Amino acid sequence: MSVFHDLESKRCFGHRSSVTAVAWNLDGSRLLAAGDASTVLVYDTQSLEMSTRPERHFLHECHGHTKNIEAMVPSQTSPDMFVTGGVDCLINVYDTRTGSRAIHSLSTDSKCLFADWAPDGNTVAIGLSSNTIYFVDCLTWTVRKKMPFDGEVNQFRWTPDGRRILFTRGDGSVDAFAWPSLEHIITVQGHVDTCMGIACDPKGRYVSVASLDTCVSVWDSMSLSNIFTIDRWEKPVQLLDYSYEGQYLALTGDLERIDITDSSNGSLVHSISTVAVLNGFAWHPSRLLLAYAPMKFGRYGGEQPATYVWGFSRSK
Repeated sequence: MSVFHDLESKRCFGHRSSVTAVAWNLDGSRLLAAGDASTVLVYDTQSLEMSTRPERHFLHECHGHTKNIEAMVPSQTSPDMFVTGGVDCLINVYDTRTGSRAIHSLSTDSKCLFADWAPDGNTVAIGLSSNTIYFVDCLTWTVRKKMPFDGEVNQFRWTPDGRRILFTRGDGSVDAFAWPSLEHIITVQGHVDTCMGIACDPKGRYVSVASLDTCVSVWDSMSLSNIFTIDRWEKPVQLLDYSYEGQYLALTGDLERIDITDSSNGSLVHSISTVAVLNGFAWHPSRLLLAYAPMKFGRYGGEQPATYVWGFSRSK
């Protein structure tokens, strides 16, 4: 029997339209949910866990965008800070100690779609629809470098040691660059269709890549050689994330469920039924809690938009 069989999801309300991105802050004490085209609601994790009813109280309501927030990433040095990127071509920096408005705002040349924060906390990378990456200095909050790509570039991740940054490409490959020099190391061809999501095992063992060819490939983090491929889906997997200790890999895409797999061999451990295809999900940084954001609610009887957190012991 799965160790996850007796766990349940709890809901956080507050948005009027669908939630577009979710993230946990540095220490997991706060849950961040972006929605309503422009706002981020910040929830208290302990309050959510203790409540027997859906959580309707939030600690902060952060403003500063005029259109959808597509990218959101927490600071690697402060539990109070996070960065968002929107289709309004804005990068906003928030510190909840100072209030609900962005403390810094940077304009970009196209829509912001993806983001990651370097492990040392000094740089945020923002991926744009123009296939350009902005590297933002976290001391001055200025753009340190712009890195244009020839052809489609999608999601990216720094490796846990911070020495490399990996990019998924539209031709089914993954590009590895040294950090901070950004010297090209290697290009590996892993799929026959566009590579989308990428995740790095926090213990530094594996890199996983999701593709529109419906397969997920798992690679040795150091050599970038393929270890195994998971190919049990009929629809593409586009989002994936490792649990904090690297034991589990969560996967979702054009499906109304999340599959949790054993990271060492890809075997299915548990499936979570969701109310719709997801806009995003994220594992808690130190617990087996998984936050997720369903995309649409229109055909589900008018159910309110919500952020879900799965992994709590079922109420008796």
